[in-house]
Amino acid sequence: EIAMAGGCGGPRRVAVTTILPLVVLVRLAGALLATPTLRRHIQHHPQTTPTTRYPSQCRRRIEQRRCPRRDAALDPAQASTPPSVVVVGGGAIALLTAKTCAGAGYRTSMLSRRPDFDRAVLDDSTASNPVALLPVASDADADAFAARAAAADGLVIAYDSEKTLPDKLLDIVLPETSAVRRVAVLSRHLSGKGIAAPLQAASKAAANREVWCPTPGLVQQLRDFERRVAERAARVGADVVTVRCGTLKGGGPGEVSTSGATAGVALTDYGLDKYYYDTLVDLGVATTTMAFDRFTLGAEVVAGDPYTMPNPVLAAFAGGSFEPSTTDAGRTAVAGALLAAVRRPTGAEFTVSSAAGKAPPSPDEWRRMIDTAVRTA
Repeated sequence: EIAMAGGCGGPRRVAVTTILPLVVLVRLAGALLATPTLRRHIQHHPQTTPTTRYPSQCRRRIEQRRCPRRDAALDPAQASTPPSVVVVGGGAIALLTAKTCAGAGYRTSMLSRRPDFDRAVLDDSTASNPVALLPVASDADADAFAARAAAADGLVIAYDSEKTLPDKLLDIVLPETSAVRRVAVLSRHLSGKGIAAPLQAASKAAANREVWCPTPGLVQQLRDFERRVAERAARVGADVVTVRCGTLKGGGPGEVSTSGATAGVALTDYGLDKYYYDTLVDLGVATTTMAFDRFTLGAEVVAGDPYTMPNPVLAAFAGGSFEPSTTDAGRTAVAGALLAAVRRPTGAEFTVSSAAGKAPPSPDEWRRMIDTAVRTA
């Protein structure tokens, strides 16, 4: 018991069991207040003392992510130091997105299992701002990548194949101490229920292995991954922009000369190096890829995930086509959309599809298309 001052009746004695709940509640309130988002805000704004002055108002303001630093658009032109972006994933779309971000002025790093091959496909060694390819050959490499990821302003997750980021790698790129402000995730059309595995296999065999016609299990796997990314991003106060598409096509430089002294020389540089075409062992895929990069570099944007996946027969027929389609998207266009996603000041979800065009949309055109689609949804 604890003696407390009383009135005319003398000291009162209060049982400790009535005090302890109050202590627990005070400590619990402090724990709720000290969220990762709020702790980071205090680090960036040391003059703020939310636990001693207007705590509820400060916590509500920070949890709504209205901190000017975190809400500012990640635009190299508006920053004294170019924002940093880390790209994780695999395939041509990850490489192309990294090249696109670096070309826009971002300090761009990418986890690479084959640095020499990736550098040849990027062909940016003479660029003023080349992509930093981070190998994973040793523990020291892994530690260096983890430090780079934790300090990044933007994170892009993009896979060419039907893969998702493993949880262990997700822990590394989005730790509790992450300073990331924007997470751009490439996902796919998930509005259908998926198709049976034998039909999926037949469709891929008839068209190409990159055609998007997922099984129900793969649809659920991607939905679960999107949920995990959203949860991790919420913990660190970052906004998530989900970019959806169907079958990915193209990704090379664009127009290639076919005659004269310049035969075989790339005349445009919208995507990866011409060497990318040489890595495509399937003749049909290579032909479609090069045609797509010549005639179908345009893009259309709609909010959400409105397009249903094609049935496997239609998917097989469309797999080798370079005609514009709501269920196809160019890698060059999707890379531009992911860059635009990093630049957005708030989260969003939109779908990119292909359109006829000899050149991809400019950064300003991407901003207008995405803003219009999201605003009118």
